[in-house]
Amino acid sequence: MRYEEFIKDPLVRVREAEQGRSLNILIDDEEWIVREAVANKGYCLDKLINDKHPMVRVAVAKQGYGLNILITDEDWRVRRAVAEQGYGLYLLIYDEESFVREEVARQGYRLDILINDQDWIVRRVAKQKEAALCLD
Repeated sequence: MRYEEFIKDPLVRVREAEQGRSLNILIDDEEWIVREAVANKGYCLDKLINDKHPMVRVAVAKQGYGLNILITDEDWRVRRAVAEQGYGLYLLIYDEESFVREEVARQGYRLDILINDQDWIVRRVAKQKEAALCLD
């Protein structure tokens, strides 16, 4: 396989980004998975925070960047990633999406409220977290 054909493969470009090579070019790649790999390297997060694909913004949040902006993202996966960072739990506890509230419970925040959540998975996680904290 020739190099020109090889580099057409998005997975090759992901590997390039993972190794920290050509990030200045790969940041504008058409494939979101390549831009996600660039974000995972912490490169140009100020640009990637506005990426059209939510998984790129998730990667930005996991870097701890722009959490004050991403906390209101339209995609629940991004807000969940913000909660994973322990940021804004006082707001995310009331998120409409149960997956976000589940992560708030995993963080151990306001279990007294989440134990009575409308979603059974959130309630279960809150009870398990409370039990684990009592054992410590």
